[in-house]
Amino acid sequence: MARIAVLLTGCFLMFAVPVAQAEEPQSTASKSELALWPGATSLTLGRDDAGKSVIAWIDSRALDPLGKGALAFVVFDEAADEDPSGQHALRMHETLRQTFGEDVRCVMVYGGPGQKYPPSGSAYNTPRERMAATIWRAIGWLGPDLVVECTPEDVDLNDASMLWKAVAVQPAAPIGTVPSALVRISENTGPAAAQPQQQITFAWQPTPLPEKLGVSPLRAELQQRLRRTPAKCAEQLAAVYGHDLKNIMYQPALAVMARLDLAAQLDDSSVAVEIEKVVEPWLQKSSAPKDSKQKGVNGSANAGHLVFAAWAEQTGDPRAIELVRRVADQAFDSQGQPLSAMPGHSEMSDAVFMACPILTSAGRLTGEEKYLDMAQRQLQFMQKLCLRSDGLYRHSPLCEAAWGRGNGFPMLGLALAITDLEAIEHDESKEKSLRERATQLKQALLKNLQRHAEALLPHQDPTGMWRQVIDEPSAYREMTATCMIGFTLQRGIDRSWLDAERFQSSVDQAWSAVSKRCGADGVLFDVCTGTGKMKSLQAYFDRTAILARDERGGAMALLFAVERMRN
Repeated sequence: MARIAVLLTGCFLMFAVPVAQAEEPQSTASKSELALWPGATSLTLGRDDAGKSVIAWIDSRALDPLGKGALAFVVFDEAADEDPSGQHALRMHETLRQTFGEDVRCVMVYGGPGQKYPPSGSAYNTPRERMAATIWRAIGWLGPDLVVECTPEDVDLNDASMLWKAVAVQPAAPIGTVPSALVRISENTGPAAAQPQQQITFAWQPTPLPEKLGVSPLRAELQQRLRRTPAKCAEQLAAVYGHDLKNIMYQPALAVMARLDLAAQLDDSSVAVEIEKVVEPWLQKSSAPKDSKQKGVNGSANAGHLVFAAWAEQTGDPRAIELVRRVADQAFDSQGQPLSAMPGHSEMSDAVFMACPILTSAGRLTGEEKYLDMAQRQLQFMQKLCLRSDGLYRHSPLCEAAWGRGNGFPMLGLALAITDLEAIEHDESKEKSLRERATQLKQALLKNLQRHAEALLPHQDPTGMWRQVIDEPSAYREMTATCMIGFTLQRGIDRSWLDAERFQSSVDQAWSAVSKRCGADGVLFDVCTGTGKMKSLQAYFDRTAILARDERGGAMALLFAVERMRN
């Protein structure tokens, strides 16, 4: 029979139910289980090794490491409607509540066969490790104070790969360790057992457990991260990211741009001096002959030139303006007529970001209206290919998957483009016709941004994150999509593009979730690896979730942090 997972926290309950991915119900626990835990809401942790959803029932206390603790359990067993381990978990919940009080968070795992901790492969796509990766990383972002693994009596206590042993000595996810324990369960433990609590044997790891548990190293680290101001988080990220431009690609370019913005907010002129050294080698190439054949046009490189737009806006450097113009001119033929779209779009929704902002930047810097017209043409072209009827973007015409970053890119692209248009609109030195065109285009882009924001809002996870596939609850929580969407919503609120009452709490939740996932050393949590257009939904599920320093993720997180500083 299929295994079931149950997670209980205080007065809430989590279940992994054996549900096919296509169905994704949000309330499939048995009636008896729900009746035992009133007020619970569903939360999907991820996917198991068979691709089934791991569905949780939970209350909000477990999602706030700064708030009071709550008891938690995870259970793996075999039957959804007749689950003896679920009944046993209820009794264990009462035992631990009485022992440690309400302010201790405990994750209980009824061990399934073959799970090895910590998982050694990439998440969440290594065969036979999907469930282990889901549990290991969920412990990381839940931040419990105690992990208890429940096993049969005949378990090998010398197995170092058991969860209870691994989590006590190896930082989960890798944020911090958690005190742990083992509970060995008699075969006859269940609803009909006469005195089930007397049939439980505790074996504590690494030492006998005290009568009271404090905050675990894992939760203490999460609390420290959440207590940082956005400025402090930005400072830590800026120490790692945005210090070089070895290639003109959007990943390092956005980090450099964010550092420029951060320096402007802090009135730190030393950063501009450093960044000038970074961009100068490229500025010197602005006088090189232009390649009229447009070989190797690359959308990521096109967007990478946004760093020169930012530099030109700050310094007026004509060499930077020339580099921006050269990229924008790729959208026109040799007679100066607009193409159907900017080359390098690859039919991917990413191209809303890869082209629209560089075109509006060119219009802002040169005063030429044709670039604004082309930005609108680019958006319309991409929407015909990728915009779904529900307001989300499919990543490409190859399949309907609403990839996370494939929706974050259009949000970020329109936010940056509208920012340019507002600057033109309010610049009285610009020609009146250009300003009027900027106003017209701004209103059109705003409507698109607002519709997309509304479409995204229902898909934000209760933890504050958006997922690797926006509308698939079992897809993992993905950092860069959340950063781009959060950045856009925050800028939209600050500039009155979006209603604060409608969106501010969403942005606040997104920032808390992202802040938890940003280590002071620049290590990031669940950043989707580089992704071209995939042919199936499963291919998006299987994209590696990076848990390390990452140039792309660092740039997006830094952008979001700097934008939050204005709030």
